[in-house]
Amino acid sequence: MTIPAVLRRLVADRERELLGDRDLDELVAVAVMDMLQTAIDTTGLDVEQILDVAAIVEPLGGRDYVLAVLSWRDAARTWARSRRRGKGARPAPPTVPSP
Repeated sequence: MTIPAVLRRLVADRERELLGDRDLDELVAVAVMDMLQTAIDTTGLDVEQILDVAAIVEPLGGRDYVLAVLSWRDAARTWARSRRRGKGARPAPPTVPSP
């Protein structure tokens, strides 16, 4: 079982009123980004190097999920910075991988 799968289940089991209407996949994606950034800051490795460390990436949901989270982060930043009218909905976070 991966950290994102367990985290999503734990958050879903808690009272949703405390969290508001936030998307569970978004909460987990943000937590994974924070964990990834901590690993980068602690080790001094860059993202590409961290992605090659299975002991870090696999518990975070695997390489594909981590790459999807990073892609979502970049798309969400671009969306947030856009000043266009009618730019559509905020990009959806990646779905947490099944356990």
